[in-house]
Amino acid sequence: MLGLGKLPVYQDEQFRYLTEKTERLYHGGAYVYNKMGLTEQVATTITIATPNPVRRFRFKNLDIECVKAYCMDYPDESLVPYLRLLDAIKDMKRIPGTTGQDIYNRVKSQYFNGYSLPELEKIVSLAKSYPPRVRKVVADILATSDKTVLQTEMAKTILPTTRFNLDYKTRKTQLR
Repeated sequence: MLGLGKLPVYQDEQFRYLTEKTERLYHGGAYVYNKMGLTEQVATTITIATPNPVRRFRFKNLDIECVKAYCMDYPDESLVPYLRLLDAIKDMKRIPGTTGQDIYNRVKSQYFNGYSLPELEKIVSLAKSYPPRVRKVVADILATSDKTVLQTEMAKTILPTTRFNLDYKTRKTQLR
């Protein structure tokens, strides 16, 4: 103790504890988006994706928020980074300290451009259980990355009459 008193439990340690105690859940929200490099804002709330969300609660000085998980039938933890990426796309408008264009560019350059074809296929299959807006953004990213087969597969899941209020521009729309 060195006479300094009891050391506080830091957010990462609390986060690790929650991760160990929860099964079939994964963590998302601003805390994870900060770890992913999508925002520089420090989260005050930990977000847990769960099939049955409950009200906010407090755990050792942390606010815990539960949100709907769109895909809970993943076989192992290896798919959680892809789910977090799709959640980031879903929350594009709500990620603090950024714009939709910033998130679109970062997701495309930091993640999609570095993925192999099998990884992109996993993302496309997982994205099918997400809302249409997420599927549209994934299709736009795939279209600008010249992955036309995957882009077409993703675009088929969206009704052609659906209109989106997107707050980003793709490379193709910027050239017009």
